[in-house]
Parts: sequence; structure tokens; C-alpha cells
Amino acid sequence: MKLLCYSLALSSLISFVSCDSSGTDQAANKQEPLRLEIREDEKEVADEGKAFEPAPLDVPVPGEPALAPESTDTPEVVVDYDYFHKALSPMGTWYETNEYGPVWQPLASREVNWAPYTRGQWVYSDQGWTWVSSEDFGWATYHYGRWAKLQTQGWVWVPGTEWAPNWCSWRSNDHYIGWAPLPPETLAFPDSEWDSSVERSYGITASCYSFVQSHHFDRSIASYCLSVSQITACFNATRNITRIRFHNNRIFCGGPVYRDLSGRLGRRLPFCQIRRSRDFSRLPVSVKLRNRVDGNELIVNAPKVRSTGQLQTRAQKIAVEVQRSKDTDPRAIEAFRQMRQLEAGRVRNRNIAEEAGQERSKPDMIRPEPRSRATGRQPSPKANEDANAQRNVQTEITRRQQQDEMARQQTRARQEAVQREAARHRKIEEQRRQREVARRQQEEEEERQAIAAQRSAREAMQRKQREAAQRKQEEEERRQRIAEQKRQREVARRNQEAEEQRQKIAAQQRAREEMQRRQREDAKRQKEAEEQRRRIEEQKKQREEAARRRMEEAARQRKAEEQRQRIEEQRRQREEMQRRQREETERQRKKADPSRRRGK
Repeated sequence: MKLLCYSLALSSLISFVSCDSSGTDQAANKQEPLRLEIREDEKEVADEGKAFEPAPLDVPVPGEPALAPESTDTPEVVVDYDYFHKALSPMGTWYETNEYGPVWQPLASREVNWAPYTRGQWVYSDQGWTWVSSEDFGWATYHYGRWAKLQTQGWVWVPGTEWAPNWCSWRSNDHYIGWAPLPPETLAFPDSEWDSSVERSYGITASCYSFVQSHHFDRSIASYCLSVSQITACFNATRNITRIRFHNNRIFCGGPVYRDLSGRLGRRLPFCQIRRSRDFSRLPVSVKLRNRVDGNELIVNAPKVRSTGQLQTRAQKIAVEVQRSKDTDPRAIEAFRQMRQLEAGRVRNRNIAEEAGQERSKPDMIRPEPRSRATGRQPSPKANEDANAQRNVQTEITRRQQQDEMARQQTRARQEAVQREAARHRKIEEQRRQREVARRQQEEEEERQAIAAQRSAREAMQRKQREAAQRKQEEEERRQRIAEQKRQREVARRNQEAEEQRQKIAAQQRAREEMQRRQREDAKRQKEAEEQRRRIEEQKKQREEAARRRMEEAARQRKAEEQRQRIEEQRRQREEMQRRQREETERQRKKADPSRRRGK
């Protein structure tokens, strides 16, 4: 037992280190933006029920080989409550709660951000999505019973007797998939089917869910679960798609639609057939009870659990008491039936009375004329016939009234008889209950007396044996104290080693965090320097472009000035040439006209 506890402690530390090593992946995963938009053209859940309808259990998925029915050659293993207690005690703690009775809490729950259904992966089988846990206790806690999240203790497991691929509530959209354990209150309704209403009926909140991105769903979940800060946003952006039903005495656990998810991921997800293992003697102890995938088969440890009173939760007991409190006495049912018949007869008599009243309200018939005192003549035959008819009508009315009165009296007599009979039955039932209570009290008193007598005899025997066994007991106690001290020292040493290991791991984690922080700061500074260099380069380019433009403008101005000067110089040359030509012309004219020059 000590070696087993020590190995479990080491395995938990190794798993903690592996979770730390995956921190960088989780950090990178947190930086990805949440795409939580719900399609506006999405139809109502009732209209899209067929889209989430799981495939029949006995019909294979297209492209998969036909799966043979479950073998029944070997006898089924039947266990009881002690099977869970003995198997899970080394890996956690059992204790009693007021809400759910005996519960179990794993040692792994001490890890930060630990939750059920997060250490392992999802595999699709012929019974729907099946959880294959990497934890040694996963074969029982994720397939039997339920999980509850208590305010002070955290997650605890409540035992149950029904095996299922999982007991989860599901939510999803196009980008994210989430699941949460069903609460223990659902144990009060065995063999029940669950749909999306289970979330509203039992108050499953966002804090109970775990979410991953769709393209990570078929991988090991622990490294890809979203952080707590992202769960609420995913919960609000998804809808419930829970579908748990019974088919051929097996439980089918729906969730994300297998074909739609495979098409969305662009790859065919694995498909297995569940096979219940009945022989674990040839396996190592570390994997003896674990569920495992072997080719196209998913081998699970799923013995049939014998229902006992220890497995009844508080909700189950309430449901049993409500069922027992229902009045199923056949005499009470017969009295109720007679009352219904009397009520029907009362309505029928009331209708007859109304008809008689309508007859009385009709106009009076022609009464026979009395014999004339003056003439002494008899009435005519027609008058006698009318009088006879009138008498017949009155006689019929009287007869009906008598029948109505007799029917009312009979009805009252039957009602009184039924009431007397019901009172007599109640009295008899009360007397029977009193006799039963008296009998139980007498039996309890006799049992207490027998127990007291046995206790007295046992105490006398113990007093006789105590004197003879006192020295032996003292020696045994001394050896036990020595063994206990040795065990305590060993436990203290192991705790110290575990604490040192945890401190070392914490120091390594802090060093990694400090290194990551420095790397982020260096990256930030490099980014700022790169941004500053880019701005300086941009300013330099702008200055060079401005200088180039100024030089081009100055060159254009110089060219324009030179052009203007050339034009001005050409104009002056033309004017000088014209002036010289005029002077030359004037000289030539003077030379050609000497007489004018003399005359002058």
C-alpha cells in the first residue's frame, strides 16, 4: 500500500510537470481571437433536430467496416459498492456529505484548473462519444455515477450503477465544443433520456463547462482546454445539443454530429466498437482497469454494478418516498369510481327534472267544461277526451317527479353508503397502521432488549478477557506506536521530498515565466526599435524626396532663367543688327544722293 501511494504521488507530480510543459501551447492558444459569432440564419433547435440526431447504434458509419454485435459468450462480471470503494481508495478520499451521501474526491483535484473529463480524449464509438481517460480512476468515475462541484471541497464523484460512454451535457457552434458533467440529481431518474432541457432543469452553469476549439477536439484535451476567462464567452455563443437515449438496452451518448465534425475538420475521425473486457489478469497493474483503444475496438472495464442502498443519493431517496406516498389502495380507487358514477347519475336526474319543469311550463290543456247548473247537460265527447289527456299528462308528471325523488333518495343513500364505506376503510387503515406501528415498536423494543442482553454478555466476556489480554494488548500497542512513528517519519520524509519537488517545480515555473516575460519585453523593445528605425527611415526618405524636388525646381528655374537670358540676348542682337542695318541703309542712301546733300 505504501509503495502504491508513493507511485501515485510520483505520477501526479509527473502529470503536473507535463501540464507545465504545455503552458506555452496554452499561452499561444489564449492569444488566438475568439470567433464566437452565431449564424443569423440558424434555425430553431426543433427544426434542426434531425441534424443532431445520432446514427442508430447498429448501423455503421459509411466508410467504416460493419461491426459485429457485442459478444455474450463469457459471463458478465457483477460487482457491488465495495468494488468502487476498494479500487478508488488509493487514488483519493471517501467521505460523507449531507447532500449526496458517500462521495469520492481524487488526489488530482488538488491540481490547478483540474476538472472532470479533461485528462484524456474523445473517441467516437457505436454508442456515441466515449471518453477515454488517461487517469487510473477514469474507468469508473467518468462512466458510472455523476460529478458535483461543491463550494468548499470542489469536484467530487457520486457513485452510480449505470454505465455509459459519458454522462455529460454538450454545447457547440461552428468553432467551439464544450461539455459539462451531469449533476447527481439526475441519478434519481434511472433509465431516463436527456436532451437540451437538462441544462435548464438542473442549473448547469458556465463554470461547469470545459471548451476546446473544434480542430483540437479529437486530440488529447488537457493541452487545448480554454482558460477560465474564455469559458463564459464560449458558453454564451454556443447552444446545448445534449442527446442521451436508450437503444437495445444500451445507452447512446450524442454530442457533436460525427459526419458534420469530420467534414468541418477535413479528416475522418476514428470510429470504434465498444467491447467490454472481462479479463484483466494479464495486464500490468498501472493499466489493468483503464479503457484503451485496440485497432477498431474500444476495450472498456464496465462490470455490472449491483444496486445497493449505499449507492442511493438523497435525490433517489426522495424519489422513492414520493413513489411510495402515492395512494394505490384498490378500495380507494373503487370508492373514487363509485363517486364518479354517482356524479353521472346526479347529472342525469337533473336533466330529467329540467324536462319535467319544461312540461309544467307549457300552456294548460283545454279543461273539460263543468256540467251546467242551469241546463244540467253533460260535456261533449271531445271535452271528455281533452280532460282524460290532461289527467294522463298530470299523472305522467307526478310519476316522473316520484321517480326523480326516488332517484335522489337512492343517490343520497349510495353517497352515504360510499362515505360510510370510505370512513370504515379509513378507520380500518388507521387501525392497521396503528397496529403496524405498535408491532414495529414492539419488535424494536425486543431487538433493543436482545441487543442489550448480547451487549451485557459481550461486556462480561470482555471483562474476563481484558485482564488476560492486557499485557498482550499493551505490547501490541507499543509495537503499533513504534510502527506508527516509523510510518509518520516515512510520510514526513516523503512529504518533505514532495514539497521540495514542488518547490523545485515552482521555481522552474517561475524561472520559465520570468524568461518568457523577459522575452516578451525584449520582443517589445525590438518592436519599438524597429518601429523607431522605420519612422526615421521614412523621415529620411521624405527629406531626400523634398530635397530632390527642391533641386529639380531650382534646376527648372535656372533653365527658365537661362532661356530667358538667351531670348533677351537674341532680342538685343536682333535690335543691334536692325540698328546697324538702319545705319548702313542710311549711309548708303546718303552716298547715293550727293546732290541732296549739296543742296542742303
